[in-house]
Amino acid sequence: AIRGSAGLHFALPVIWTQAQALGGRPLVAMDPDGEPLVPSRVPARAILAFGSERQGLSETLLQRADMTLAIPMRAGVSSLNLATSVAATLFALRLHD
Repeated sequence: AIRGSAGLHFALPVIWTQAQALGGRPLVAMDPDGEPLVPSRVPARAILAFGSERQGLSETLLQRADMTLAIPMRAGVSSLNLATSVAATLFALRLHD
């Protein structure tokens, strides 16, 4: 994973939610069953949670989330891989800044 990311995973803070408290920051779960992603609705300093293409996020994490959002996709597209999902979400949020 480190080789494939060309070190870019160090550009953003990453946490393991089972090992660290969220420090009062809102937790936003990215899940295909969520509301469509509207960047203006994402709280400032939110922690974004992404799951794998096959398994997604755990039910525990989904229940813990303050909001659940989905990347709008065309009909017939069933999923995006993790890297594409993260990139699309961060790009949408960055355009909103």
